Amino acid sequence: NVNELPSEFAWMAADVNEAEARAKRGKALAKQLGVKDVVVRTGASDPALALIEAAEAGGGDLIVTGNRGITQATRAIKGNVPNKVSHHAPCDVLIVHTTDG
Repeated sequence: NVNELPSEFAWMAADVNEAEARAKRGKALAKQLGVKDVVVRTGASDPALALIEAAEAGGGDLIVTGNRGITQATRAIKGNVPNKVSHHAPCDVLIVHTTDG
């Protein structure tokens, strides 16, 4: 539970919870659009590294990442995710315009 964590760690858990919710919505949307093989992974790690490792491990053809959506605290620690992914991915990268909602 996010509310039981010390305040200096609560933002990390909230980010993971939000990531899981967004991943579920994204997977459902992809299936509605006819994409059959969607792999979703969430967790508390460096987001750019997680995307790159998932593409390498799963032989992914495309990484889709948003241009926004992480908190200022996360960005300060982990850097610009789309930038890192676009420079180090083993496959094509699609950076989509996103909102915080």
